[in-house]
Amino acid sequence: MSDVLVVGAGPVGLMAAAFLQRLGIGCDIVDPKRGAVIESRALGIHARTLEFLHFLGLDEQFIRAGRATRYMRFHRPDRELFALDFDILRDQTDYPFYLILPQSRTEAFLIEYLESRGVTPEWGVALVSLEQDAGGVDVTLRDVAGDEHTRRYRYVIGADGANSTVRRALDIPFSGATYPARFLLAEVELDHQRLASDSTHVFIGERTTVAVIPQPGRQFRIVGPDFTQADVAAENPDFAQFSNFLESNQLFEDWSFHSPSRVTSYRMHKRVAERFRYGRVFLAGDAAHIHSPAGGQGMNTGMHDAVNLAWKLALVLRHGAEPALLDSYEEERHKTANEVVASTDKAMMMFTRPHFLTRFLMFTLGPIALRFYQPVGALAAMAQLKLSYRSSVFGRSAPGALQAGDRMPRLAVGRLQTTMDAFRSGCFVLFLTGEASESSEALAAMRMLSRCLPLTCWAVSADRHFHANPSAEVAYFPDSGAMHAKLSGLNAVLCRPDGYVVATDIAHSLPNALAATQALLGASEPLAERNGREAMTPSHRTR
Repeated sequence: MSDVLVVGAGPVGLMAAAFLQRLGIGCDIVDPKRGAVIESRALGIHARTLEFLHFLGLDEQFIRAGRATRYMRFHRPDRELFALDFDILRDQTDYPFYLILPQSRTEAFLIEYLESRGVTPEWGVALVSLEQDAGGVDVTLRDVAGDEHTRRYRYVIGADGANSTVRRALDIPFSGATYPARFLLAEVELDHQRLASDSTHVFIGERTTVAVIPQPGRQFRIVGPDFTQADVAAENPDFAQFSNFLESNQLFEDWSFHSPSRVTSYRMHKRVAERFRYGRVFLAGDAAHIHSPAGGQGMNTGMHDAVNLAWKLALVLRHGAEPALLDSYEEERHKTANEVVASTDKAMMMFTRPHFLTRFLMFTLGPIALRFYQPVGALAAMAQLKLSYRSSVFGRSAPGALQAGDRMPRLAVGRLQTTMDAFRSGCFVLFLTGEASESSEALAAMRMLSRCLPLTCWAVSADRHFHANPSAEVAYFPDSGAMHAKLSGLNAVLCRPDGYVVATDIAHSLPNALAATQALLGASEPLAERNGREAMTPSHRTR
C-alpha cells in the first residue's frame, strides 16, 4: 500500500507532492488532463508563498522567471490616486513585492522539481471512485484508454479544483454564492508604455473596476466584472466585445490595445466546503474553497493548505504521531479559508461597487493620507504574513509578543542567514538564544525532542565563548544579542516545518516545547518518562 495519492496536478497538488517528497513521504499524483496547463490562469505569488518555495530551494528560480511588482497603484480613468508600497514589508520578509508569474510557469517549475526527485504526474488519469476503511483508501482510476484499475493508499488529497471529483465522491456540501456579474478578461499589448511595469494597477470607473496586471514580457492582463451582464451565461467573448466593455465603462478611452493572446469570460463564486477532512481523505485549494480574485489570494491560499497538510501527514506516517493530529488541518485551514473568503468579498464589493463614503475616502482623503503613511498591517495581511494559528490545540507559550501559532519572524542569524533558512531542512526547528544557547539543561531537552521529532537546532549566542558546549546536533551562530532582544527575552522557540511556532520558553528545561511535542504526537505520557523508558529497552541500552 502506498502512502498518499494526490488528485490534481495544479499548483496546489504539485505543492503538496513537493513537500511530501521533501519530508520523505511516497506519493502518486494523477490528473485527468492530458498535460500541464499552457494558459496563464492565476498570476500572483505573495511573500509567504515565496518563503515556502524558499524552503524547497525554488524561490530564486521563480523570481528570475517572473516580474516583481513593488506597488499596487489605484487610478481614476483620468489620473492616479495613490499607491500601496510592498517595500514597507522589507523588515518582515526577503520578498517585499508581489511576484507576477503565469500559473503555467509555476506548475512547470514544481513538475521539474518533482521529476528530478523521481515523482512524475500521471496525466490522463481520472479518479472514478473511492472507498475508505479503517486501514486505507481504495481508489478506482481510469486512464486515457478507458481502462480502470484500483489502487490502495493510506491517505488521499483532493486538490482537483472547484468541480472536485473527490469532494463530490464524499458528498461534502460546497455552500456559498455566485457574484452578480460576468467577469471579462483579456491579455493584450499596449501601443506604447503608459503603465509602470513595477506595479499592479486598479482602475476605478463609475460602474465597474478593472485590474491591469503586467505579465513577464510585453503583455498586460485586464480583468473586471461586468454587472450589466449578471444574468447572461458566461461565454467566450471576442476582442471587440471586450473593447466595448471598456468603452461602455469609460475606461482607457484614448488608449490602444492590440495583439490579444487570450480573451475569455467566467462567473466567480465564493464557496467553502463544509469539511476539509473526511476520514483518510482531505480537500485542499479550490476543491475546498473558492472566492473573489481581489488581492490574488486564491492560488496562494491553496498552496498554503498543501504545506500545512504535508508536514502533519509526514509526522503521522514517519514519526508515530497519532492520526488525531490530522484533525488540526481542518481546524486551522477551514478557519483561514472562511477569513479569506470574507476579506476578499469585502474588498471586491468595496472596489467594484463602492458607496458614496468609500468613494470619498478613496478619491479625496486616500491620496493625501498615503503620501505620508503606508498601511503596513493591510499589506502584510495581503502578503499572507499575518496568518496565525494561535487557537491551535497543541501550542504552548511563555509570556511574550511571539506566541504559539504565529509565523516565526524573519530575523538575521549570523552574517549571511536568516531564521527562514533553518526551515530548508524540512524538519522542526528549535531556536535557542541567550543563556539557553549555552545551557546543558537546554541541550538535554533538545536531545529529548530530537528522539521524538525530526529536529534541527540553531543556537544563537551572544557569548564570545559560544563553543563552550560543542555539539554535532546543534548549529551554532555568533550574534550580538539582537535576536534574543527581538524575541523579547525568550530563550527557546520551537517551530513546525511550515515555519509556525509550536512553543516558546523562558526556562532552560524547555517545558513548553516538551509539552507541545507531547500534544503533537498524542503521547499519553510525558516525554521525559517516554525517553527514559525507551532508553532502558534492549535496543537502546548503552553497551
